[in-house]
Amino acid sequence: MKIIGLIPVRLSSKRLKHKALLKIKNLPMIVHTYRRAKMSRLLDDVIVCIESKKIEKELKKFNVKYIFTSKKHINGTERIAEAAKKIKADIFIDIQGDEPLIDPKNIDSLIKFHKKK
Repeated sequence: MKIIGLIPVRLSSKRLKHKALLKIKNLPMIVHTYRRAKMSRLLDDVIVCIESKKIEKELKKFNVKYIFTSKKHINGTERIAEAAKKIKADIFIDIQGDEPLIDPKNIDSLIKFHKKK
C-alpha cells in the first residue's frame, strides 16, 4: 500500500504574505514542514503541491520534491485533489504547509488509524 503526504502551498496568503517562504532559522517554513513530514515512518513519499515559480526556486535549493498545480484553486484541498490525480498512491495524507513543527508521530498515528478502517 503506497502512502503519500501532500503539502499544498501558495503565496497568496491574505494575512501573512508569502508565509510559506518566511525564514525560520534560515530555512523557508515550507522546507521545515517538508523535512518534518519526511521523518514519518509510514509515508512512502512527501510531495509539495505548488503553483508558483518563486516557490519552485526555493524548493530546488533544498532538494524538496514538488508538483505543479493550477493557480485557480481556492483552497489546499482542491490543490491536493489535482495532485492526487497525477500521482499513483493508495492513500494521500494532507499536511498543511504552515506546520513547521508537525510531529511525524502524529502523521503515523493518523495513517495507522485509517489503515484499521
